[in-house]
Amino acid sequence: MQFFSPGRLLGSIRFCLFIFWLLTVTHLVGESPWWARRWTERQSVRTGGAWVRVPYEAGIAKGRFVDLVGAEELPHWTQTIEVSDLQSIAVDPAVHYGFPRLIRAKDGRLLLFYRVGISHAKDPATIAQRTSFDGGGSWSAERIIHRDPDGYSAHNPVAVVAPDGRVLLFVSSYNFRHRRKLPMYWAHSDDHGETWSSFTKFDEHPSRSTYYMTDVERTDSGLFGMSAGFAADARTQCHNIFWYSKDGRDWTIRSFHTQPAENRGDEVDLFHLSGERFMVFHRDRRQQTTWRVRSEDAGRTWTEREDLGDQVEILQRPFATRLTDEVTLLSGRDAKRKLVVVYVSRDGGETFGERHVIDSYSADGAYTSAVRLSDRQALLVYYGDRPAFRGKPDIRQVTLTIHDRPTYVCFQGSTNRVHFYSRRNQNETTEDRTFAWLSPPGGWATATINPTKVPRGNIPLLRERTWSGSFPPPEDPDAIAPYWSATKSGNANTKREAERVLRIYDRGAGGGEFAHLGRPWELTPERKAEIEVTLRVISCSAPGGCMLRIADGRNEEAFTFFPDRIQANRSRLEAKVDLSTEFTTLRFTVGDSGYQVRTGDRLLLDGRNKFSSPAHSGRRIIHFGSGSSVGQGEALWKRVSYRITEDRRPVNSQRP
Repeated sequence: MQFFSPGRLLGSIRFCLFIFWLLTVTHLVGESPWWARRWTERQSVRTGGAWVRVPYEAGIAKGRFVDLVGAEELPHWTQTIEVSDLQSIAVDPAVHYGFPRLIRAKDGRLLLFYRVGISHAKDPATIAQRTSFDGGGSWSAERIIHRDPDGYSAHNPVAVVAPDGRVLLFVSSYNFRHRRKLPMYWAHSDDHGETWSSFTKFDEHPSRSTYYMTDVERTDSGLFGMSAGFAADARTQCHNIFWYSKDGRDWTIRSFHTQPAENRGDEVDLFHLSGERFMVFHRDRRQQTTWRVRSEDAGRTWTEREDLGDQVEILQRPFATRLTDEVTLLSGRDAKRKLVVVYVSRDGGETFGERHVIDSYSADGAYTSAVRLSDRQALLVYYGDRPAFRGKPDIRQVTLTIHDRPTYVCFQGSTNRVHFYSRRNQNETTEDRTFAWLSPPGGWATATINPTKVPRGNIPLLRERTWSGSFPPPEDPDAIAPYWSATKSGNANTKREAERVLRIYDRGAGGGEFAHLGRPWELTPERKAEIEVTLRVISCSAPGGCMLRIADGRNEEAFTFFPDRIQANRSRLEAKVDLSTEFTTLRFTVGDSGYQVRTGDRLLLDGRNKFSSPAHSGRRIIHFGSGSSVGQGEALWKRVSYRITEDRRPVNSQRP
């Protein structure tokens, strides 16, 4: 008797193999296999290992991104903070810039203080100052305001504005030859940082060495500061002292926050809640966690330590920035991973979450400082180095915008196809914010997923907008040929102000004196182009003194940027726009014998059918800077980028 036909036998074998595969994969992925009833595969995408973000929807955050080949879930996080482009304020591959401190003076200007040396602490370093009158859009030249004697290193600048507007600056002094942390110095300015008094020792008590002021807060009752100090030997028994001053002139000890014998003193951040209520965020001296301590009586007594490690891990040099009564940022160095991180509190500093990674560093960096710009924005400064210049960090800044709800769901893709699974009737899955980048290495790719779409299907992965040509390049503009080349003559030149800002100035009075950067490009009369220019104009005396010139081989136009307007030289169009107060981005579209210029949603110049003046010698170029022998001008250029957007020629036509 034949119990099984060959077909039924083959089917049984296939069924057994399927059960074996099912059990194997179930073991790999845990108790919730992806094909269980409560999971439905929606869409899949090839990420190529890129960092991917998906516009936020609740259904997306409840789902999972899975690499089925590796049988693993790809951890994701929701992004609630938006970060601006990074800008370096002080950069030099031969200099160690570090320990920035940022405050807002009484008249609104921003004052930035930082250390200038050649190592982290083993050199006779100085303290520098820069000033910004436009909210961090631009900074004054570096000015050295304090220098320690040879053998001593100035360190850890911390500043505060007293009730009457006096600026106080505290600076530590380190004897690096004998490793002694000596009593700190302080000075004051009564003209918003323009001039400074002599630096004198703050605390000369013989029983201790008060090394540096870790933070100072101003309240309606006066100034409160927390110092870190050592025993008289300037080496042992690190402890924290809480100080009080009514007006910033005379200071008294309110309490010992930690006792010398405990040796628990370290980097402390003060956070004033209201009235006499304070919080203190305290990095554990042995790098184990982050502590919080409270006072309800203006620092006369303190509660026991509260472990915040579950919320913010080990946060070195914590810095709290209040935006509203509810929203507070806590930034600092991730002591385990060499990252600059920021956390968000939405309950007045009681609990922190929403970890985001601002940047990374190679060997040295990550101390932060910030000022409030609005209820939803803060300007954050920090320092960090790069692999090519280990141990030589620069001072950087970013603007952070905090949103009420998430904007993206983010994850790092795999090299295999990634499947998105939507979970039915469940809460959002646990996020992994270990590397919750705001600007990941290599930038973002974007995917648009519809969590309510039932049929399976593939979705495209969209890269961020790419540009055919972009400035600034990574190195000096004089050395970037054949992409961008500098043309300079007479009393006109270029100067790199920071890593991403180039100053181009033309002060020449004679013929043939100008300075600009340029390159040949791909624009022809049959194509269209988009151009973005970000600049701040300092001066311009005549057409061409500060300009953008474009030519497509047949047509040519030059746009002149004055402090208060933009002008198209050949088609004689003009529009009022403030280009001098802060960096402004202008967007140009060129093609079909016309052009348009916008900033934001505002149309400045409508030059349709006006891109028609003949190109000089049939050239196809893009230039920016000074292009006139008669006009003089000066501007800070932050970015010039273009891309070709359309080619209307027949398919069989030959490219030039």
